[in-house]
Amino acid sequence: AFALLSVFYTLFVFTLGTGYRGRALDEKLGLERKEISSDELADVAKWLIKEINKRTEQVRFIDGSASVMPCDYSEMNDKLCAEYAKASEKYDFIMGFSSRLKPVMSGKLMSKAGLLGMYSYYTGEANVSLDYPDYVNVFTCAHELSHQRGIAKEDDASFMAFLLCASSDDPYIAYCGYLNIYEYLRTPLSNKLTGEGRKSEFEKIERTLAAGALRDLKVSYEKNRDNQGTVREISEAVHDAALRPSDPRGTASYGYVVDLVAAWYFKEIIPSDPSAG
Repeated sequence: AFALLSVFYTLFVFTLGTGYRGRALDEKLGLERKEISSDELADVAKWLIKEINKRTEQVRFIDGSASVMPCDYSEMNDKLCAEYAKASEKYDFIMGFSSRLKPVMSGKLMSKAGLLGMYSYYTGEANVSLDYPDYVNVFTCAHELSHQRGIAKEDDASFMAFLLCASSDDPYIAYCGYLNIYEYLRTPLSNKLTGEGRKSEFEKIERTLAAGALRDLKVSYEKNRDNQGTVREISEAVHDAALRPSDPRGTASYGYVVDLVAAWYFKEIIPSDPSAG
């Protein structure tokens, strides 16, 4: 058993594991990660909200509830793969092959454990739970497809998923990219502004978000709340321990996508469109 585990671990270390030791995505894209001030984070949040609101008008919502993906998952899969094919022409570190996402039968159990998706390296499968609101599921699919194309670190995979979604001509896919990143950003922004005695500023920023997007966030929050419990605590501890040998940040690495988006905003968005700020 030990020999078998050693073989599998060795295979991982010398293949996908190299993705944790190579050049990070920020280096490949020429981004500068740095400490982000509360005012800078607020600027990024306002930009994200502006992009979300712009697309909300083209998004269909269940009456009084969450948004609805305007196509089936097979079509969404094809659209995301098409975006990766376009990205492969722009970035030499992205592979543009077509692949199929795999919705798992135990999706509800997966989400109960706090797992929205999982890349199964040894089988090459991008597994997704599809038990969360549609806007979360689309972004999760894009994230897992990033892993499938060799983007190993969690924050890098989420940032690549954001770039792919945000550049899509499909308004719903773009909406999903911007809203998921705003969801990552809102907690650190709230914490920073509250810590500086500026909680009302965060509330003012949040109130500018379109009503439909706010409902999406509310549905996702309620889903997360319902999934709290011992199963999730154990799952998150195991997940953190599994990530740490490759990435010392463990599961905290997911949240570092905010740094990448902020760096992207100040390097790419502001110079090309000063009005975005």
